[in-house]
Amino acid sequence: MARKIPLIVNDFKLTTWLIVGAFLQSLTMLVMPSSYAVMVPSLLLGARLIATYLEAKGYLPSSSVIYRGRWTAHTLDNLSEPPKRDVIVFILGARTLHPMGRLAGGFKESRNDFAAMWDDAESNREKWGFLGKSEPLISDTHGGMSIVWITYWRDIQGLRNFAAGDAHRKGWSAYVANKFPNLGIMHETYCAPEGSWENIYYSWPPFGFGEAALHLQNADLILRKADGALDTSLISRMQKASQKDAVGS
Repeated sequence: MARKIPLIVNDFKLTTWLIVGAFLQSLTMLVMPSSYAVMVPSLLLGARLIATYLEAKGYLPSSSVIYRGRWTAHTLDNLSEPPKRDVIVFILGARTLHPMGRLAGGFKESRNDFAAMWDDAESNREKWGFLGKSEPLISDTHGGMSIVWITYWRDIQGLRNFAAGDAHRKGWSAYVANKFPNLGIMHETYCAPEGSWENIYYSWPPFGFGEAALHLQNADLILRKADGALDTSLISRMQKASQKDAVGS
């Protein structure tokens, strides 16, 4: 299932939430004794600081999923050689064009269309050649909220077939019919031929192609330790030049 993006929290700027918090605190001090009004945020802050300290000391499990050391995502063609496969990178972006963000009209319907498309891609990986996608990347620059996904596909034909499928056509038809006037859409497509792509994750949470390899159900990719002869540099992982020309990574 496609992961849901938290509603409201990411739709407004940090300064807006600080103002809302200040207003609520002022309201609390009007209706409660000042000692009680100060006690509640103090207890919450104290609990947060204690939890952070205990996590830093190792008494509590880390809230972050980190793969310690060097890791790389690899196709299962031959783990002793660089990947022998093209990869299509398709970057998809959606942007709110309304000051109220996703609280504006039409976003519930568009969100359902996006969810249906992601579910279609993930449920029919073999059919469409879908390898996986990153977690949504959220930005609030340029006066609005943008959500970007980095997706990976086996070949351009599979991506085109997905675009012609029922789930995508339904969402796209609604968009071009201007049913979502407060939504902006963009995409970029790149073809990385065999021998022209690589990745390295050094004490990093699963992300991008590595995350796709970790969660892929058809065993087409693998996330493995990057400790072999192929993993000494960017160039050696791609094998685009001789080892003596490699630049360390």
